Parts: sequence; C-alpha cells; structure tokens
Amino acid sequence: MDKDVVQSRVKNGISVMLKSDDFSDERRDSLVKQINNWLGDMIRNKQLPPDKREAPLDDSDPTSLPTGGAYELGEQFLMACLNDPEVHAVESLDRDLGELVTLTGRRHHQLKYNKKAVAYARSLERDDSLCQLFATKLAVKLQGAINWLDAHDNELPESATATWRVRLVTIPTYHAHAFLIQKMKNGTDVAVGDSCVFVISAPDWLDKLPKEDFLTSRQFLLGFKDKKPIIGLRAPGVPDIKTRAKGATAMPDDKNKNRVPIFESYLYDFEATKDALGGEGGGRPGMLGGPVGGENPKFRMFVYQFIPPPEVPEVDN
Repeated sequence: MDKDVVQSRVKNGISVMLKSDDFSDERRDSLVKQINNWLGDMIRNKQLPPDKREAPLDDSDPTSLPTGGAYELGEQFLMACLNDPEVHAVESLDRDLGELVTLTGRRHHQLKYNKKAVAYARSLERDDSLCQLFATKLAVKLQGAINWLDAHDNELPESATATWRVRLVTIPTYHAHAFLIQKMKNGTDVAVGDSCVFVISAPDWLDKLPKEDFLTSRQFLLGFKDKKPIIGLRAPGVPDIKTRAKGATAMPDDKNKNRVPIFESYLYDFEATKDALGGEGGGRPGMLGGPVGGENPKFRMFVYQFIPPPEVPEVDN
C-alpha cells in the first residue's frame, strides 16, 4: 500500500481496489517538511530509533525524511469520529455507519522506519499543517489491520468490479479505532450501498465486537450495546465547557454549532487517593478511565482548533 492507494492489484483473476481519499504529492511534500522539524527531537529523546548509518539530520530536501532515508511516510486516511455508539446500538441499527460518523477535518499518516510502522502523524485538512506526531502502539496495530485487508480484500462484496474507499474512524469514549470501508459509485466520490467495517483496536472487554472480519454496520454497533464509556458517563444535565486551543477562551454556542471539536474530555470532583499520580497522599482531579465507582462528570469540555480573528486594518486619524 503506497500513498493514496491502499490496494490495487489482480489476485487469482480478481481485480479489486481499496483506496483512501486523494492526497497529492505536493501536499505530502509539505507535510514531510513539517515532520522533519520534529522528528529529530523524537530520535534524540529515544522515542524513535536512530538510523544505523548515523547520517546527519537534514531538512533541506522537503521530499525525504531525515536519517538517510530510513524513515518514510506511509499510508494515509481521512479521519472520522463516532460518538455515542452505545446509543446507536439501540436506536440506529437500521442505519449505515457512514451516516453516523462525522469527519474531523484531520488526516492520519503512518510513519515507517525501515518499512515498519513506528509512529503516526496527524494533519489538519484545511491547510495540511501538522498537528500531532506520536510514537505509540496504535501505528503498529493499524499497520496490522492494513496487512489484513491486503490479504482478504477479495472477500469484499463485488470485489471483481467495485472500488472501496477506506477511512479511519475513532471512537474516543471507548478508545477504539476502526476502518470504515465504503463502496464508491463508479468514477465518483459518492458512497453507495452498505459499508463494511473492520476493527483495528478496542479494549478486550468489548467482547461482543468481532475482530479480524468484515462487519456490517449493525454488527459493529451491537458490539457497544450495554457497554459503558471508559472516559466518563454521559449524564443528562451535565454542563458543557467549550474552549479553544491556545488561550482556552470560552466560545459562544452559535460559533461552534457547525464545528467539530478536536478533543473532548470530562472533569470530575477532586478525589484524594493513596496511590495518586503525584505520589503518596496526593490526589487526582481527573483520572484516566473516569473516577472510582464510575461517577458522573461535573463538566464535559470541548476543545476547538484556534481560528485567529481577521486582522483589522489600521485607519489613520
């Protein structure tokens, strides 16, 4: 799988294509230049492996990653978000997953070292600016999912004639990720028919969520039925806090009604604990996975990408 094309080949006489949304070479080169500015620090901090040839870092060429070419930018996918899957598991079983997800305005990029996924980058779709660069196990799990699709793509319906678009779906309240695989109308970007879903990663306790198989939207949603979110319970009446990155200034609802938040978090009452993150006798104002006992949050906070106000021209008196 290379750049935009996830898969395109003839196998056993069957022609099949899985592809991601277009991402031009010019856009890719611009992103690589930005990644170069941060990759050196991650290598020096031992978050990423150094090049065995110990070639000097060089960002003068925007089309190649540093350390002598051992690093490369791999597959990329537009990102979408699924909220409240436990609710959809009851109310939306007759709907396609493509109708339930919301595009986040971000794109995921696999970062490889010696052809193996070691990290990932995220870029903003509106201007291709780099917004995240992480070395986590998600990159490896996602690469495993890509390899699985490579080996089983002929199992998709109408694989002999159809083109399928692949997008990355995050389910933040369950720390889960999946591929949304949509059949495209010939020669267009319009999705038609029923989507398929492939689970990339999910907690083990989502035991009703089938792994290593093409799922229908219904099968996928039923995997969340009666399962509680792991980063807080959505209680009626919980007030929202809407902020924007850099400054955390509250924003009126009317400015955000058509925007998708880039991060959602929950605020709980302070709880003193003996084994707190800060050490013996400390406390946790907020804990990964929610408070002990699954208590409801006091606030739900949304963070939006900062958009600077338009510049006002100076007027001579």
